[in-house]
Amino acid sequence: MAAAFAFSPTFDGDNGNPKKRLKLLEADEALVAALEAGERVRFVGNSSTPDVVLCTARETFKVTKVESSNTTILCAGGAGGGAPVVARGLADFHWEARKTAPRLDLAALLPAYGGDGAEDAAPTRADLESTAQASAAELDGALASGAVLVDG
Repeated sequence: MAAAFAFSPTFDGDNGNPKKRLKLLEADEALVAALEAGERVRFVGNSSTPDVVLCTARETFKVTKVESSNTTILCAGGAGGGAPVVARGLADFHWEARKTAPRLDLAALLPAYGGDGAEDAAPTRADLESTAQASAAELDGALASGAVLVDG
């Protein structure tokens, strides 16, 4: 896998801000293509698992922190012609995104009818997307295969 990254146009100003510090994400070609195309992505975590996933419109990726005993120095310039190399950041870990199966427990996400006349409010599509660790397409497939979405 070729190592490639791009700096944000606002990188130099942002990197001094702890909330905007550079984060490295190792991603496969499909995820890179989705990000470069400006596709909406979302991180999803929930109380049933300590894992966090990154979801595109069609795929789900488990996100794992990978520690390193080596510090990576991120440089710009030096591509040729004697241009100076400028160190622009350091990293001692990166995030790895690996394709994974969706984590859908629709029985836990959808309310159950208890027979006592009281009904829990049905979750909206936004509710499901905020807790289901699955892409929109994977969630659609699971709902189509046995659950009904009302007022979604």
